Amino acid sequence: MKQMCDEEIKRSLDKFEEDGDWFYKHIADLQKEHEGKLVAVKDGKVIGVKKQIETLLRDIEKKGINVSNVYINFVPEKNMIYIY
Repeated sequence: MKQMCDEEIKRSLDKFEEDGDWFYKHIADLQKEHEGKLVAVKDGKVIGVKKQIETLLRDIEKKGINVSNVYINFVPEKNMIYIY
């Protein structure tokens, strides 16, 4: 397995953060189409949607994408309140 240098790690974390920001900026649109499902985002694009994490991870891997570089989050129902 290839080792990542500090700069590569920072770039990877920055991209992950950007995809997380994209997810929350587009949550209303995601709720219209994917409410109650897990959504995978990479480079500001939805690359997978499933109800079960195992199936989503398998689909991402089949596309040849390293799942550790993908932002995955649950799209809550519109009227659901979450306490963090």
